[in-house]
Formats: sequence, C-alpha cells, structure tokens
Amino acid sequence: MRLPASWNHLRERARQGLDDLGVDDERPVDDWDDVLDRAWLEGARRFDASAQLQPRLDVRVIGDDVGHGSLSMQLVDELSGPLQSEVEAASPSGDKELLRLELAGISRGSAVMHLRPAALIDSGDEHLPLALSPVDAAIRNVFDVHDAMEREAPADSIILEGDLRKSFHKLAKVLQQHELAVEMTWRPLGGQRRRSRLSERGLSYASSLFEMTDHAEETTVSGYLYEQSLSGWFRLKSNPQNKRSESRLVHTEGDRLDLESLRLNQYLRARVLHTYQMDRFGQRSSERWTFLRFLDKEEQ
Repeated sequence: MRLPASWNHLRERARQGLDDLGVDDERPVDDWDDVLDRAWLEGARRFDASAQLQPRLDVRVIGDDVGHGSLSMQLVDELSGPLQSEVEAASPSGDKELLRLELAGISRGSAVMHLRPAALIDSGDEHLPLALSPVDAAIRNVFDVHDAMEREAPADSIILEGDLRKSFHKLAKVLQQHELAVEMTWRPLGGQRRRSRLSERGLSYASSLFEMTDHAEETTVSGYLYEQSLSGWFRLKSNPQNKRSESRLVHTEGDRLDLESLRLNQYLRARVLHTYQMDRFGQRSSERWTFLRFLDKEEQ
C-alpha cells in the first residue's frame, strides 16, 4: 500500500483546519507533514502491515513574489527543468526513465512543490515490497553540491562536472533572476529524511565560483601542418593520418607570418600566446592561440 494521490489534499485541509480554529503554531511545515504522514502510516498498517509512504522530494520556494501556496506555471517550468536535469546528471545509473520526477502537488508554506519518483524498483525483499527509488542516490549527490555551496566549501572540494555543472548553474541563475531561495526535503522510502538549502548566501558564493577571469601565457605548440588559410590561421595536428588526433588552431596577425611559404604535412614548432578565461573550478572558455614565432630545431 502506498500513500494515495489525495494525501497532499488531505494534508492541506488539515493545515487549513488549524487556521480556521485559530491555532497559531510556529512549527515548520515539515513538522506538520511528519505528524500527518506518521498518522496515516500508523492507520494504514492496521489494515496492511506492508504499507509504506511513497518517497517524495519537497521543494519549498521562498521569495517576496511567491504566492501563498501557489506558483506561476512559468516559474514551475523554469525550476523543474534544471532540478530534473540535476538528478539525471548526478545519478550513477544515468537511466533517465527511472530518474523521472513527477509534480504531485503544490501546497502552502511559501509555496512547496511536491515531487515524487515516477518509478520504483523491486528490492527483492518481501519486507520491502515497494523497494527502492533509483532517485535516492542522485538526490543525495545533488544535495551534496547545494550544501557545499551554502557552507562556502573550497572549489576544489566540490564535485561539479559535466551535465551536473550545467544543470546546477542553470538552476542558480533562475533563482537569482527571480530573487528566490529553496529549501528541499528528501523523504526516502523507509529511510531517514535529509534536508538541503540553497539561499542567497549559497547562490552568491556559487556565482563567484563561476565568474570568469582572463589569463594569458606564452607556450609552445607543435605538430604537422594540417590546414592553412590566407585569412590568417593554420592548424597543427599531432597525427595527420588520424582525423581524431589532437589538433591546435593557431591564429596569425598582420604580416607576422607568410602562410604561402608553408607546406602541408610539414612538422612545425611555434611559440604562441595562449589566452583564455577560467573560473575557479578550472573550467576554461574562449581559448585562443596566437602565433609569435617558429622555433629552430635546437630551441626548446
């Protein structure tokens, strides 16, 4: 037996009932969720000992323009896309179908998006008939990144690469654009819940880590002349017989080099000015190699 889809509606009615009775309880919404969930589970297990609460991810969206228990469709779309992408990128399995999240409802407490895994897999244990959600490990990895930003951990200690980097960066931009913060609570199947927060502090720190700074250094490149253009560039390739081998596009400026004097497949060594932008994660962009001079055979 699983938590029915109408449970979110019943939970919201319970909160409204407290307001109608004039009950001024300052406990967090999560506390009331726990009380109501435990009450449902205790009652359900009187009829079915295997009854379990379905795992869910509660995402509380906090901001001045957030409605009381409501979110615009545009904002739901802007938030749910990067969140889904983060979970997919952070999963060891990478099976997108098993990692898909569904929006089960939105309730009060600023505005809380209730997301649940679309798929559960059988554990093979008769005592855990609903078993495991493959989303669990992915969400914990996502929370690790959010928590690291919030406590301002050193950049080299944060595991943020590839698609996870892109998804997190997109989520952070959305939150900053709308001046929002998020508090997330993951309630796994039969496990201990975990919370994570991404506030203005964490977002500001993340922004500083993604900020690009200019770099320039003189270095040596070498390889066989693979392509050249009279418009001002040539390409060196480590192995011209292999199209996938490493290559380097070198730009020339003015009359610094007479490209007509070069021969295809000629081995060349050159000093170049390597310019690029780099963030504090060591990710580079806008790389460019500009020709300075060729090196003689004797030069290192």
